[in-house]
Amino acid sequence: MSDIENAESEYLPSDSMTALLRSYLEFRKKYSKIYVYCSNFLTCEGAYLLHKDLHLSFSGYIFDGDGEDTTFHDLPVMSLERVPLDENTGIILIPPEPYSDESAKKMIDSKFEPYIFYSPAVYYLSDHFGMLADHQKIVEVEGGYLTRIKNVPFSRDKMYVVVPASIGDTLFILGYLREWKKENSIPFISLIAKSNHESLVDKYVGIDCINEIIISNDIVNVLECYSIIHDTWKLKNYFYAYNKKNVFNETKRSFAKRAVGMTMRETYRNLVLRLSEDKFDIIPFSVCSEPQKRIILSPYAQSESMPAMNFWEALAEYFTAKGYKLYTNVKDDTEKAIAGTAPISLPLMDMADFCNESTAVITLRSGLSDLLAMTNVPLFTLYANEGHYKSSRLRDIRDRENIYEYLISYSLTLNHIYDDIISKIR
Repeated sequence: MSDIENAESEYLPSDSMTALLRSYLEFRKKYSKIYVYCSNFLTCEGAYLLHKDLHLSFSGYIFDGDGEDTTFHDLPVMSLERVPLDENTGIILIPPEPYSDESAKKMIDSKFEPYIFYSPAVYYLSDHFGMLADHQKIVEVEGGYLTRIKNVPFSRDKMYVVVPASIGDTLFILGYLREWKKENSIPFISLIAKSNHESLVDKYVGIDCINEIIISNDIVNVLECYSIIHDTWKLKNYFYAYNKKNVFNETKRSFAKRAVGMTMRETYRNLVLRLSEDKFDIIPFSVCSEPQKRIILSPYAQSESMPAMNFWEALAEYFTAKGYKLYTNVKDDTEKAIAGTAPISLPLMDMADFCNESTAVITLRSGLSDLLAMTNVPLFTLYANEGHYKSSRLRDIRDRENIYEYLISYSLTLNHIYDDIISKIR
């Protein structure tokens, strides 16, 4: 179990993170002046009281205990001995790791207790404070309707659907959106997406499921923040189109338990969108009668561990000797092309078209492979994660003959996969 899971289960009741964040926001409203104090709490004896100056490093902010102040997400960090305590001043305690309430109280000088906001989970929430603190000034909701984000007004006559996640998750929403619109009798859908998904979303405008597109990373992030804090996933004109999450940025336990045993497609249909019919739209790609003699290697993915480099190098060497032009799909300069291949980095839909006109794509399971499942190119996909192999198969998106999927294991080694791939590409 991870430290974060430990913190949630050991220190907080189930699903109480939203209440904690609301308390934090109320604390910020209550006091006109708020200071942050970070403490190491390094001794087992608890010899250091909260007002002691200690050397620390926390979230990139340094406080050496020499009287020099700094800031923590727009709030000043300083020694408590220098805080003018009065009814208008509050203090947020940030320990560098979770402690039980009882242990913390022993380390807090009693004279400071009435002014302190503290929870053992504050350590894990600290990265969210800057993002979450002022959300109520940004999002306006009236009568169950989303009415404004910052200075952008929202109409009560439209349904705003935000897609905050990856390529694959966005594709599942887009594929089911027409049926969702029909089953819920929604006349107008305004889809809010991130900038790197714009070309993907554009493809679904012509499938009669999207009436309007809003491309804004800022609005996507604000709405995700709003939904998580308020545990609000749907309003009369707003829908959060992704798994329900907690403030640890993880899928909520109650949601995850219901999804056990379901594929990603089943999860989106049954839990996220709650559809009675399994009608899924895919992006149409033309069948390439004369594909280019080229093969694309795509060895990088955020959710899968990269197999040994010599596996990819062996493929590049073999197919180059067979007269193929080899490319490595890279996102930027941080990803290197496989030896003997040329790097290629294209906008999402341009990359899909390029692959569709190629002889084959050999890829580690990634968001791009979700999209490539909709094309017609022979697709060889490697999984390093058994959970992904069971729940996120590409054939769930489109069940076509020339999709080949491999789970790397003791019984199916990279050598076996290599042999199978070269036997199928002539």
